[in-house]
Amino acid sequence: MKKHLIVLGIAVLLICVGLSGCEESDKNNDVDVTGDTSEIELLGYNITTTWWVVVYGGSEKYEKSGFYHGYPSDAFNKQYKISGTVKNIAGKTLDKVNITANFYDSNNNFLASKTDSKNIFIDTYTWDFEIICSSINEYFEEIDHLKFEFEVS
Repeated sequence: MKKHLIVLGIAVLLICVGLSGCEESDKNNDVDVTGDTSEIELLGYNITTTWWVVVYGGSEKYEKSGFYHGYPSDAFNKQYKISGTVKNIAGKTLDKVNITANFYDSNNNFLASKTDSKNIFIDTYTWDFEIICSSINEYFEEIDHLKFEFEVS
């Protein structure tokens, strides 16, 4: 009986850890969005930090979720990838859509922006966008969070 309670306790703990992991990823979608939000809807997005490290005989790629700054000093080819999905909710085909990621530091100071664009965005369709910010940009180390801006033309 005691063994069954231990197994049950471990199962409950694993479920709780799994659920808290889901909650963490859902927080990722609580971002400010400005612009043409009556025509474009953000369905979700992810931020991934990647970098490479030289190892014997080559190099290895590493990834972490979010804006991660804990990579080793010998890391190279560092980048943030913002990938997400938007939906056309305008009720018509849109000629051009720009999704801009505006980057900010921890004091909410604007640092820079990067944009992905799509021509001919059909009504009710979704689009998987991707924005890359690499460490060649002088502000890279300061990025703490982002805000999206949607523009339809």
